[in-house]
Amino acid sequence: MAENDEYYGSQKARDAYDNLHDAYENAGLSDSQIDEVLKLEIPDNEYFNSRGIYNYHGGGSILFEDESILNWILLQEK
Repeated sequence: MAENDEYYGSQKARDAYDNLHDAYENAGLSDSQIDEVLKLEIPDNEYFNSRGIYNYHGGGSILFEDESILNWILLQEK
């Protein structure tokens, strides 16, 4: 999600992150355990603009081309 996502806005992502963090904490996970399973990435406009993207909601899919993000996703296991 982009900082200025036209559809959702980044505050909804921040709220979802906070709610999930609280739920994991209430379930007994430590902050380090939560950090292993919960990530929040909200690139600024420049991140997208430098890639020729000016529609921030639709541009979110570009994150799947970011090797560091893909590697993190692929390394997760249950």
